[in-house]
Amino acid sequence: MDGNRLYFQTEAPENGNSCWKAFCKKKFSTFEMLVIFRQMLNVLHYLHTNGIIHRDVHPTRFHLVMGKAKFNFIGMPYNYKKLLKKENFSGHINYSSPELILEQMNFSDKVDIWSLGCCLYFLIVKKDPFEGKDPKTIKDNILK
Repeated sequence: MDGNRLYFQTEAPENGNSCWKAFCKKKFSTFEMLVIFRQMLNVLHYLHTNGIIHRDVHPTRFHLVMGKAKFNFIGMPYNYKKLLKKENFSGHINYSSPELILEQMNFSDKVDIWSLGCCLYFLIVKKDPFEGKDPKTIKDNILK
């Protein structure tokens, strides 16, 4: 952080463009999963401390660099004040919190924590936490 500017340093994934597929398909030990989860919590804590809500935390945002889990900022996080002005839905539906599904404007950084929990579920079970034949069904299943 430099004055009013927040800088992010990105690193290239080890496996190039297909890195997220390899990462998402990999079977992790319980210890590895907890380490990855902790690292992602640290990333979100840093973003949230700086007033940024990502709104699109998803397993495809993770990759490995020299064996360490990193967060990919494609779909760069939104500044909370700018986000409140947006009226359209953003994010992967299967990983979106009820507040985002209902398009409520009074949500907080907790929407990212919900999504991170969904990511943990995916990395353990290898399937989306909420499924359905179409987006409306998926949204209904999340709200239930």
